[in-house]
Amino acid sequence: MPVLPISLPNVRKLDQMPSWPEWVDLRVRSMKDECQRSLVDGKYRTLPTLPVNLVLTRDQREVIERYVSDVNALLQQTPARHEDSERATLAKITVLLMGQFRNARLTAVEAEIAGKHYLLALRDVP
Repeated sequence: MPVLPISLPNVRKLDQMPSWPEWVDLRVRSMKDECQRSLVDGKYRTLPTLPVNLVLTRDQREVIERYVSDVNALLQQTPARHEDSERATLAKITVLLMGQFRNARLTAVEAEIAGKHYLLALRDVP
């Protein structure tokens, strides 16, 4: 079975998540929880396991590690951590505020200022 890459979700269409490649899906469906002794401290714990014939190859492990790294990079793209994300969020908030205050004749500058205050207020929200 070829080691196909794992597709990242399209951040513009999060309601349409890509399917796992067959080699990943097979392993996810084959996982079982087993009570095993820990090699670290000797205590028994319930751990997710795979059948021996489905243990990841080096190529599969590299694809998964790359996917995890790419997903973590996506998760870092927040207004607080990523300048492009901050600009995009501010632009979206400004558009929303302009729509809300159309009757009040809010100028683009006023909407941008309100958007910056809104972002500042949400800075601690994950």
